[in-house]
Parts: sequence; C-alpha cells; structure tokens
Amino acid sequence: LITNYTPISLALSYFNRPTNKSPGKQRMKFLPIALISFLLSSPSNGLEESSNQQGCIDPNVFDTETDYFPDKIVIEESEFWTIEYSNTYKIIKNKVANETYLLYQCGTEPPADEMETGHAAFVPVPVQSGVAFTEALHLTHLEILGLRPKLTGYLNNRDYLSSSCTLDLIDEKKILNIVNTSDVDALKNLITDDGKEPLIFRGSWSNVAMFKNQITASESSESTNFGTFEWHKFYAAFFNLEGKANEQYQESRERYICVEENAAIATTDSRKPVVLWAYYSPYSGGWDAAECPNYYCEYAQACSANILDSTGKGGSVPVPGADNAINFNLTEMLEFGKNADIWIYPSHNWNDVY
Repeated sequence: LITNYTPISLALSYFNRPTNKSPGKQRMKFLPIALISFLLSSPSNGLEESSNQQGCIDPNVFDTETDYFPDKIVIEESEFWTIEYSNTYKIIKNKVANETYLLYQCGTEPPADEMETGHAAFVPVPVQSGVAFTEALHLTHLEILGLRPKLTGYLNNRDYLSSSCTLDLIDEKKILNIVNTSDVDALKNLITDDGKEPLIFRGSWSNVAMFKNQITASESSESTNFGTFEWHKFYAAFFNLEGKANEQYQESRERYICVEENAAIATTDSRKPVVLWAYYSPYSGGWDAAECPNYYCEYAQACSANILDSTGKGGSVPVPGADNAINFNLTEMLEFGKNADIWIYPSHNWNDVY
C-alpha cells in the first residue's frame, strides 16, 4: 500500500513489481512509503538563470526599443494558457478562468493603452513583493524555481503540505499560515511596512479577500502530464525566470521519457502489475476510484502498469453537488479492487479510515 496526499504535479515514478513465485495467488503489496515525487520535482543543479532582468530598470537608462525579455516562453503542450511578449511587458491569459494578467518590467510604466482593457492583475516583474499561495501544488513550482525565500503566506490547511522546509518556516512564523481567506485582519499581516501587498497564487475555487493582484493557476484542467507541468513556465514568467523554467521543463521531460522507456524494457517479458488508485471520501461517504483518462492513468501507462479504471463500473454512492459522479460502497470497492497488486491511496486520511 502506498499512501499520502499528492498534488497533481507529483506522481508515482516507480511501481513495486509483484513476484512470480505463486502465479495466480499473489497478494497485494503493502509498502510503508510515501508517493515518490514526480521526476519533474528534482531538477539538476547548475541550471542557468534567466537572461531576463532580475531587478528593476533604472529609469535613467530605460530604452523603449530594448527587448527586456530576451528569454521567452514557448508553450509546447499546455492548452489552457497563453503568453504574448512586447519589449517592456507580457500578457498571460488563463483560458479556464478567462482572465488576463499584464506583467510589466519593474522600473517601467504599464502601457496606457492596456490599462482599460480588463486585465485581472497588473504586476511589476520580477515580483518585488512577498508571495502567498492557496494550494500545495503552487508550492511545488515555486520551490523548484528557487523562490521559497519570497514566500510570506500559505492560505490553506497546513496538513496539505509535505515540504519540511516550508513547514519549518511556518512554525517559525516566517511564512504566515492563514486558513480563513476571508479574515481581513489576518490577511493584513501579509502587507509589508511600506504598504506592498503580496502577489497571490490561487486555485480555481479559491477566493482571497482584499488583495488586488490574484493569479489563478489552472494546471489541473490539462489533459496530459506534460501539459500540466508546463504551467511551471506560467509561474516563472512572474519572476522573469523564463530561461530557468524552459530548461527545467525540458530536462524533466527527457527524464520522464527515459523512465517510460526503461519501464517498457523491464516489463517486456513479465506481467504488468495491476494498480488500484482509490481512497475513501468523507464528503460522499463512498470510495473514489480512478477514472481514465486522467494524470494517474498516464503515469501508470508510462510505468508499464495497468490501472483499474472505474469509468462506467456502476457505483451506488452519489457525490453531492457533482452531476453524474458516483462512488463505490465498501462491497463494490472490494469487488472492483480485488485483483490489484498495488494499492495507491492518494489522500491523507488513511489513519482516520483504518
């Protein structure tokens, strides 16, 4: 059994192989380990920093004809965001949230003709203020980019975080943990003494009071894992770290493909393990099992494993507020998962359930 809460940008990169000592009578493996971080979360050392400005431009040497973003993002896989560059600013669009964000080089003024076009945020870059976030997923990208020192607030339950370094900073009050994002008095503590508000990265369902620069990240809407992780570049654009993010994405992509090829070789002459991906949902009172296509199905395929797909399998427990979403009761769950070699439990409530 593999258990842990895992954000979508993390995944299982190795499946324990079943033995062949007792064909037809193999027992499910129980492994007392956490999910292994996706290959993407361990970039190599020595990556070049972005050639883009890492500070504000001196207004005395500012030149409107200079391209201040020589390193640019080229989106290869992601479907739900875009980025356009001009010499002194860039515009990002989140297609899911239907929001655009104008990012202008710090030390310059945002273009007058863009000020009344309905952008959801106007952000000087690289970001000069602190940064707060609402989802564990955001932290993965920010830490890989080396931006942990800029973090000033986590606006959610700390139980969702697994980064020991960030948890230590929360304990030391260097990162404020504010669970109630409507608590204006608590949120005011994120404003610096000179009046700078933090930049907020929020999930699609998050609503943070009072701050004007709130950025919605919607990587979970992507249909492929490469498309999902390419939102890494989305975060990097706010810090002028395009060059670094481009290289990290490419190296991670290459490692992913390498593991996929090695897994295929390793399983050429053996039976592929069967994986059960499921957890108990207190919200529905039933068991939520894998439905394909989804990111975990793609990971299983990449690791030469067969994942049990619950799509159309006829559970009997409705999910409140979700049309056509059905979970399993315990009897249905046992029947569905009885032939699994490995059970991945992608939630943090295992000790509560058992």
